[in-house]
Amino acid sequence: LDPKYGDKYSDKYGDLHHALDDQPSHTSIAFSLPRNGPGALVKALSLMAERGLNLSRIESRPTKRSLGEYIFFADIEAATTDPNCQAALEELATVTETLKVFGSYHILDAT
Repeated sequence: LDPKYGDKYSDKYGDLHHALDDQPSHTSIAFSLPRNGPGALVKALSLMAERGLNLSRIESRPTKRSLGEYIFFADIEAATTDPNCQAALEELATVTETLKVFGSYHILDAT
């Protein structure tokens, strides 16, 4: 390394390899509900809350099959290896029409 610049690059990127070795911290999912009715989304989301799981993101998009049908995309602040997350996903599969688990990943700290 050039002494003029010191460890500029290792300071900035040094923790990258360590972060990649960390356990996953978030899981991305998508699901649709069997029907558009009162409380259907609340029931699905309450499964996460009952297990102390936080959703860091939730979005809805129309399915384009029929008016009022949506697909929901969510990020859970837990890995699929977490027993609470596993239990929530298993139960979520019973109250949704479709459930896709895209996978778990680690969030890098931007600082």
